[in-house]
Amino acid sequence: MAVLICPQVSAKTFFMDKDEEPPSGYYNNEGQRSEIIKSKKSKQSFSKKHKKVADYLNSDQEPLASDVKWTSKKALQIGVIQRYRTEDYAKYACKVIDAFNLESKGVKVRVIFLPHLVAYNRLELLAEHKCN
Repeated sequence: MAVLICPQVSAKTFFMDKDEEPPSGYYNNEGQRSEIIKSKKSKQSFSKKHKKVADYLNSDQEPLASDVKWTSKKALQIGVIQRYRTEDYAKYACKVIDAFNLESKGVKVRVIFLPHLVAYNRLELLAEHKCN
């Protein structure tokens, strides 16, 4: 029996279960592990203004926020990877909501720490603010 292996095929191709997904993380040149966060697409659709707020906070213009999503029409969840002035950032998010002409009164902004969610599968709440 002869096995022909081309250079583009790795050993994982032969020995890995087909249903098994490869790990989501990778190591950089310094040996530090990083995780790729896959956000599940929400089937719930909110208004275009909700989407614009989330898109703005997810953009490169906002360096603190890493993953922003609306969990309901009155709840905004902001994932961060740095514990830096999170209470002020939650208040700032309320101003951003107002800037997009979306009613911010009663909106609850939650700032969570993403590294704990990825590493320990545990939600660590850094700040919570209810917009006025």
